[in-house]
Amino acid sequence: MRRYGPLPGLDSTAGHRSLEPLPYELLENKMAVQAAEIERYARENQRLAAAHVALRQELVAAQRERQRLEAHIGSIQTENDIQIRVLLERIAKMDANIRAGESVKKDLQQAHMEAQSLLTARQELTSQIQQTTQELQKAHAEVKRVPEIHVELDNQRQEHRRLRAVFEYEKGLNIEQVEQMQAMETNLVSMAREMEKLRAEVSNAEKKLHAPNPYGYTYRDLDPSYSPAVQGSAVYIDGYGMPQVQMSVGAIEDEPLSNKQAQHTKEVECATIPFKWRNEVAKNTNSSKDIKVVSLIDRVRGSWDVDTLQTLFQPLDIIEICKIPISSLRVPDQLVWHFTKMGCFAVKSVSHLAKAVSDSQRASSSSISNAIDSSV
Repeated sequence: MRRYGPLPGLDSTAGHRSLEPLPYELLENKMAVQAAEIERYARENQRLAAAHVALRQELVAAQRERQRLEAHIGSIQTENDIQIRVLLERIAKMDANIRAGESVKKDLQQAHMEAQSLLTARQELTSQIQQTTQELQKAHAEVKRVPEIHVELDNQRQEHRRLRAVFEYEKGLNIEQVEQMQAMETNLVSMAREMEKLRAEVSNAEKKLHAPNPYGYTYRDLDPSYSPAVQGSAVYIDGYGMPQVQMSVGAIEDEPLSNKQAQHTKEVECATIPFKWRNEVAKNTNSSKDIKVVSLIDRVRGSWDVDTLQTLFQPLDIIEICKIPISSLRVPDQLVWHFTKMGCFAVKSVSHLAKAVSDSQRASSSSISNAIDSSV
């Protein structure tokens, strides 16, 4: 480098002396010093030029490296963007899968329930199959018995034919029996009328016997052969094989029994044959099925009113009703249609009942009624 100004080591007085000619040695020394400085400056300049070139090369290399790094950074950033997009897509898919997982969970629970129901159905089907297998085995065993069943069926057919022939034969006989039964019913009605007439006569005779006599004797003393009516009922079998009852006759009391007497009353069966209405008119007019006894009795004669009974009941029913002793009835008594504990129809009374027929008579009456019904 060049320096301007006075040389070092020279004072101000030297400046004033510069104009003066210098000696030769000083000039040579000065030139040598300047040459050395120039040479030093040249070397310094070369060194600086080399350093400048190296710096230029390093700058170019640095720029290339920067460009390479920028390209690498760009590629890395692009890859990062791609990876971020992929991750975002995965996250979105995972969110969708998580949301769909709830429905899948519900479907799984439903599938478990269906599996349990199918398991239960399978067990039921297994039990049904076992039961069906057992039934099939039984059916096979029964199939083996088919020839025996055919033999039994043939025997039954032959028995049926034989019974059919017997039935046809018995049917012809039953027609004659039905005609006889109808004649018997007619006779029974007439006999019931005669019975009521006899009751009226007996009642009149009893009234005469109990009537006061101014001569001091009774009708019983006049005719010792006369036997008074006995209270109660006596059973006998008539010529037609029908059970009949000789009834005592008495006036119907107008007042019910006292409390003391009512405590000793009982309900007794009267007949096993159910009472039937004679026609639909009587059935409709007496729909209550409970008839006051007093409405069925002729209070003048003191006996059952057969004409009224004929309009309401069947002939066999009339006979069963007429077997009830009138003397044992009261005004509040009713003919009531009810089943007893034995499963039979009974005539019930508010106060009490009198037993009209015995078990044998019930059996005979029931057999006659069944014969009539079967023949009809």
